[in-house]
Amino acid sequence: MLVPPQRMKNISKEHFRNTYEYIMAKLTNNVEKVVSKGVLRMMSAESMILANLSEYMNEAEFRHLKKIEDAEIVTNDAINALNITVKNNKKRETNMLKLIENITSELNEMRTDLHSLLPIGCTTVNGIYSITLENASRNRIPVYCDRVTDGGGWVVFQRRKDGSEDFDRSWLEYKQGFGQPDGEFWLGNELLHQFTSDKPRELRIDMEDFKGKKAHAKYSSFRIYSEKVNYKLEVRGYNGNAGDSLNGVFIGSNGVHNRQSFSTRDNDNDNNESNCATSYLSGWWFKRCYESNLNGKYHSGIHWYSFSSDWSNLKFVEMKFR
Repeated sequence: MLVPPQRMKNISKEHFRNTYEYIMAKLTNNVEKVVSKGVLRMMSAESMILANLSEYMNEAEFRHLKKIEDAEIVTNDAINALNITVKNNKKRETNMLKLIENITSELNEMRTDLHSLLPIGCTTVNGIYSITLENASRNRIPVYCDRVTDGGGWVVFQRRKDGSEDFDRSWLEYKQGFGQPDGEFWLGNELLHQFTSDKPRELRIDMEDFKGKKAHAKYSSFRIYSEKVNYKLEVRGYNGNAGDSLNGVFIGSNGVHNRQSFSTRDNDNDNNESNCATSYLSGWWFKRCYESNLNGKYHSGIHWYSFSSDWSNLKFVEMKFR
């Protein structure tokens, strides 16, 4: 309680001290209250901050954990997809291997049927054409295709045109073949057997004499048997304008060549006392000896009697099958 100034001189020191202590106590009390409230507010704010911070941390942790969970889900999905892809790839690989196996099997079947495929190939090619034949002595075989004559599809296996090749050859040479497919040549008895063993082929023989006269002989069935029976010839179904000099023109003719074995100078399989191949310098299907000899010496020994009954020589000969 404040004292007016006019009364200050009448106040004792004791009273002044009590008054001072009272005022200080009130001030202290008020300050403590104010400070306490401030501290409380600060503590409340701190608590709120801590609570908010904790909540934020919890939310952040939750979001982080959610991201981890999402990442795990994505990872698992990717692993599952990868496993499915691997399984599908294995399935596709199995299917591909099966497809390759089927294609290989079909190719093998085609290889075994090349006899039938070859004439088809020769319908699209005119000239030299290389083929592969199973069980033949050579893997790649050059043949000469004629796609022009009589509807095409012919495989030429013999040609005489200028005397550039010697046809007085050994058994092995006639077996393996000799000459060049675009020149004078013999394809080979073993290949003739291979080409005609699965089914008979058509045979056509085109010929021309030195006077320019042309003719042909055609057989609906042509076959050469294996070396075990000396490459025996079999033909049937003649037609043409050259005459049939493989079955013989004369009654009881010694020149029948059909169903005869092949003979060469070193392998005599004819029915004659002497070797016809040695006498006439050629390899052929002789009996006793011939009415046709298309492998004879050029200029003097190439004959088809039913075409040139005066035994005049032929300038050009081409034998072919399809």
